[in-house]
Amino acid sequence: MSAKNEYRKSPSEGKRSDPNKQNKQVLYEDNAVVLVTSGHDRTIRMWDALKSTCTKTIQFVDSPVTRMALSPDKRYLAAVGAPFIKLYDVFSSSQSPILSLEGHKSAISAVKFTNDMRYLVTSSEDKSMRIWNLRTGACEQVIENNTVFNDVAIYPGFNHDIILSCDQGGFIKVWCVSKKKVLLQLELETQLVIIRRSIRTIALSPDGTLIAAGGNNGQVLVWRLTISQTFSENPTSDNLKSHKNSPNIGNRKSQNKNYKAHAELVATIPAHPDNYMTRIVFSGNGSYLVTCSSDKTAKVWAIKLTKNKNNNILVDSSNQNTEPNTISDTQLSSDSNSQFSEQNDSINSAISSNQINNQVNPVDDSNVQKISSSLPYTYELNYEIFHILKYHKGWVWDAAFSNDSGYLVTVSSDKTAALWDVMRGKVIREFIGHEKGVLCVSLNDATTL
Repeated sequence: MSAKNEYRKSPSEGKRSDPNKQNKQVLYEDNAVVLVTSGHDRTIRMWDALKSTCTKTIQFVDSPVTRMALSPDKRYLAAVGAPFIKLYDVFSSSQSPILSLEGHKSAISAVKFTNDMRYLVTSSEDKSMRIWNLRTGACEQVIENNTVFNDVAIYPGFNHDIILSCDQGGFIKVWCVSKKKVLLQLELETQLVIIRRSIRTIALSPDGTLIAAGGNNGQVLVWRLTISQTFSENPTSDNLKSHKNSPNIGNRKSQNKNYKAHAELVATIPAHPDNYMTRIVFSGNGSYLVTCSSDKTAKVWAIKLTKNKNNNILVDSSNQNTEPNTISDTQLSSDSNSQFSEQNDSINSAISSNQINNQVNPVDDSNVQKISSSLPYTYELNYEIFHILKYHKGWVWDAAFSNDSGYLVTVSSDKTAALWDVMRGKVIREFIGHEKGVLCVSLNDATTL
């Protein structure tokens, strides 16, 4: 059930609100356009996208805001800094957060809502990724990396059990969160020094089939990703104890869930040669890829994945399995064995308890799956530049598409945000008001009926 329908009371700074002293609520509209920007001036600004006017300002006093995320129903905004995480009710007149989360030790590099809005995923320069239960305010999972996390993406399906990350060491990792295990590891193929190998940004296509990643050399690498789920049966210890005299003991088994991940490089795009990549974003319809850079531009790429027969199959005798079939969305949604606790409450019931999980075990990467070259088909991503967006006078830090992929918002260190018509490649609105550089933007104009 959506957060809108279950709103009762809002926690504030770790305490439940008095139901008799509720903050005045701004009228919630299912068709509202929520556009939010923030950055170095430590203010969060909400805008009327059609009029280019600021409708609300929130002071984020602790630090500059490095990333933001809007909940799928556009009711809640998560804003992060160094190392703070705060959740706001978009349609409340209050500037106070309804939830504050603590646990990271350094600047937070990414924040994402799960589709069901029960959990928040964050990554940080403290080399950890954390999964937060928004009903309780507790950190339920902590995953440690051997280097700084720069960005994360949540794979659609499997009850949020698969998360992708990119890091300062130049690696992309596909994680099984419940087992704190790396299923697949990809690396930028470069002979440049380590600082040039850093992968700054990662994005997943809406259907989860494409990974796009960009680093400090301006290249974008794109892989085709497939993930399959398998189950193995093992006798449980409880069954062995309670049925030790039963002739059917061998049939009493539990299922052990496993995943297989495979990735095939399908494109290397020279997006912004010799410039830093700051953000990569897929459009909602999967037809466009936007790249943002230190060269003061954003570029819109038209993309299409094609399938070709592989005439040069290399047989791997140690693994005769071909490419795994992906499980359908229907099967994914029915998976009840998530790593997260099964709670039906929405984030509106959230309370801040700071029950941080301190049992952190570094992940062993020794068994990371390697990429196979024995598949009967290969894939190639056809791409072409659709528009070079030239408007900003500083680094372009972030971008966000409208729900129909027809519009794009970009933000820059020149203190401005711009709304673009994607088909024409023209600026149709500009947003001016920040006193310092703008680092992040969130846009949600989806109809939630």
